[in-house]
Amino acid sequence: MTEPFPACGAIALGRSTFDTDFGQRVFSRAESRLRSLNPASQSHPTLLIDPADVGPAVRSFDGSQQLIVVAFATFTDSRLLAAVLEATDHPLLLWGFPESHDGGKLRLNSLTALNLAGYVLGRTDRPFHYLYADPDDDRVLEQLAQTVEGPPITPTPLVPPLSGRDAQELDRWRIGVLGDPPDGFEPCETDRSTRGWVRTEPLELDRLFDRARIAPAGAVADRVTEVKVSLRGADQLDQRALHQSIRLELGLRSLVEENSWDGVAVRCWPECFTTFGAACCGPIGSLTNDGVPASCEADALGVATSLLLQNAAGRPAFVADMVSLDTPTDTGVFWHCGSAPLSLADPSGPIEAAAHSNRHLPLIHQFGFAPGPLTIARISQSRGGLRLLIGKGEVIAGDRPFAGTCGVVRFDTPAENVLATMMTEGLEHHYVIVAGDVTAELRSFAERVGWDAIDL
Repeated sequence: MTEPFPACGAIALGRSTFDTDFGQRVFSRAESRLRSLNPASQSHPTLLIDPADVGPAVRSFDGSQQLIVVAFATFTDSRLLAAVLEATDHPLLLWGFPESHDGGKLRLNSLTALNLAGYVLGRTDRPFHYLYADPDDDRVLEQLAQTVEGPPITPTPLVPPLSGRDAQELDRWRIGVLGDPPDGFEPCETDRSTRGWVRTEPLELDRLFDRARIAPAGAVADRVTEVKVSLRGADQLDQRALHQSIRLELGLRSLVEENSWDGVAVRCWPECFTTFGAACCGPIGSLTNDGVPASCEADALGVATSLLLQNAAGRPAFVADMVSLDTPTDTGVFWHCGSAPLSLADPSGPIEAAAHSNRHLPLIHQFGFAPGPLTIARISQSRGGLRLLIGKGEVIAGDRPFAGTCGVVRFDTPAENVLATMMTEGLEHHYVIVAGDVTAELRSFAERVGWDAIDL
C-alpha cells in the first residue's frame, strides 16, 4: 500500500427477513479489518434496517472520516442507500460479502444488494468504490487497500438515452403487471425509455386475490394432486397454505387467459404472504414452464426478456438474482426463492415442493439446474437507456448450492470481469437465463432494433 489507508466510517445495512445475526457477525469481522488498516476508523455497531436510522448513524461519526464504508450485511433495497447519499458527500466504498454454498437458506444475499446499489448509483454522477470479499480472507487487507487506491467507478448516465429504432419485435407482446414493484426496487420499474417498447397492462394486485378466491374447489383439488405427483414433499407442507398457493396459480391463469397476456409480472411480496397467506413462487414457475413467462417483484422487463429468450431458444426462461461469484473458479450462482420452471431442473437430483425460506409458506419449487450451456440476458435500462445484456456460461453438475431454485454457472469470461461489468454498467439485479446458447440470436436482435449490447 503506497498511501495510508483512509480513516473510515463504516455502517452495515440489512433486512429482517434475512439472517441479521449472521450478517452482524460478518460485519464485526469487517470492522476489525478496517481498524487494523487505520485505527482511527469508526463504525456504527448495529445493522441498520430502517432508512430513518441511516442518516443519524452516518452523522454520528466524529468528522475525521475520509471514506464511508457501506457494508451489505444482508440484502436490502435501495431506500437505505438513498439515505446514505442524502446524509453524506464523502467518497463511498460498497462492500458485499460472499457466503458458503451449503444447500441451505441463502442467509445474506449480499451480492444482490451490491448489484442493486450499483444500478442506483449508475443513474447518478456519484463516484464509488466496490469490493466483494470475505473479511476472513487472507487477502482482504490487500484487496481493501488496492480498491481504495484505484480509481473509483464514475457513473456516466447515457445522454441522450439510447432507445433503439424499431419496437415492433417487442410491442406485439402483452405483459400483465399485477401491482407495483416493491419500494426500493427501481430496476423492476419501467421508465420513460421503456415506453413504446414493452406493452404493459397494469392491474391492482387485489384483482389477483379476488380471482384466486373464486377458483373452483374441484380445480384447486385437482391441481394440488398434480403437484403432489410432480414435486416430492408436498404432503409435508402446510396444506391450507398449499391450497392458497394453488389458488394464486389458478387466479393468474384466469387473468392471463381473460386478457390474452403473453406474460405476467406479479408483486409477489409482501402481500401474497401477508394478505393471501401463500407464496406465489410455485405459481410463477408453473406458468413459466407452460410458456407464459412470469416474474416476481412486478419486473415487466424481466418478463419481456423471458419472452425474447423463450422465442429464441424454444424453451422457458427464468428471472433470477446472481447471488454468488467465485473468482478462482470463474463461477457464479443464479438463484431465486423457488420460481424456476421445472424444465430447468436436473432430473438426476431431487425435485421438491417446499416452503419459502424467509416467509415460511408454500409453494416454492426446490431443485438444482440441469447441467449444460446457458444464455444470460437482460433488456436493461441501466444508466438510463435501453440496451441488451448478453452473456453465456455452463451450468456445472453438483449439489444445489442454496435452498430454492438455483445452479452454479461457469462463465465464459472471468468472474472478476462479470463483477466489474455489473458495477460499472450499473446492471439490474435481475438476470434472465435460458438453457442453450442463443447469444447469436440475441446479437442479431440487438442489431435489428438498434440497441447497444453489453457483454457480461
